[in-house]
Amino acid sequence: MNLLRALRYARRYRNWRELERARAAKQKPTRAVLRDGTTFEAPAGVNVLRVVTPVFHQEAYTPNGFTLGPDDAVVDVGANIGAFTVFAAQRTRGRVLAVEPHPGNAAALRRNLFANSASRAQVAECAVADAPGTLPLFLGRSGTTHQLFAAGKDAGAGESIDVRVATLPGLLAEHGFERVDFLKLDCEGAEGLILPALPDELLRSIRTIALEFHDDVSPLAHDALAKLLETKGFRTAIAWDGHSANGMLFASRGASHSAPDRLIRTGSAPRPRRP
Repeated sequence: MNLLRALRYARRYRNWRELERARAAKQKPTRAVLRDGTTFEAPAGVNVLRVVTPVFHQEAYTPNGFTLGPDDAVVDVGANIGAFTVFAAQRTRGRVLAVEPHPGNAAALRRNLFANSASRAQVAECAVADAPGTLPLFLGRSGTTHQLFAAGKDAGAGESIDVRVATLPGLLAEHGFERVDFLKLDCEGAEGLILPALPDELLRSIRTIALEFHDDVSPLAHDALAKLLETKGFRTAIAWDGHSANGMLFASRGASHSAPDRLIRTGSAPRPRRP
């Protein structure tokens, strides 16, 4: 047994022994039960800790007080098995929409919403891009890296499935969202399709954006995305190790959140810790 890892698991998870056994056997754990009873199950092949730990223990999308308000309307694009969706539903009375294109992940998402009394969150089983239709979703090496691009380090072996694709304005209209207080994007490069296609009227209705960027596949790199958002009235900040293809971009408007430039120093963020 790895004692330090076991202690870390024990602080965070009720089923820490199960998690440690899986890791010791070099298996991907598929069930995590937080100390407060919040429970997640993942499909086989998905390391549940890689999804849950960044949300609940590393505050990857909500750093340094960049928190969800009690009445925020939240949209989670790239919801995977629902870790951030459940996190949001536990913290806001507002509406929550989870968007996930992969059928296996979407099924786990629905189960996790039900298991955590978060079924009021709506689910859209589709990808998001700059135009509606149908596109291949290329299956990544893990269940967390499926993407609309047949390139990049996580593209896998080129196997794909066809999925429905919607635009963000179309989804918001379909589900009756008049505003978005917190938009989370973790969509494996599709952020470079989604954000440039948003009309100014919709962008004005969005107060906060937290996105993981994927410079190896996105049509727009994170610096171009930041400039785009700044021209639309957002203040931005980047959490990045300075050389990898992935990092976090935060954008905010309005006074209800701390200014992003006081949340995190550009280029100074450490690499994500192991779960």
